[in-house]
Amino acid sequence: MKPISRIDFIDSENTFFMGRNGFFKCRGLDVSSVTPDVICFVPITSKGKQGRSTIEIPVSKIPELIKILQAIQEKREGLDHARIKNIFL
Repeated sequence: MKPISRIDFIDSENTFFMGRNGFFKCRGLDVSSVTPDVICFVPITSKGKQGRSTIEIPVSKIPELIKILQAIQEKREGLDHARIKNIFL
């Protein structure tokens, strides 16, 4: 699967993914388009190769995913706890 984009986790050494043969270090994610309606996240191994694990997400759910990820980031930064509480409840 040819990636649309790659997200590198160069700063982090404590990220992992689970593949068919156990846990592996994850140094990033490739983002691909499986169909016009589905995107796919594929982990990048410590050797820079695509791991044997995928997460497929319907494109229609991207706004919801973004909302949740933004709330997590805001919580990490200590911002707007009321908004975060409403998203997760």
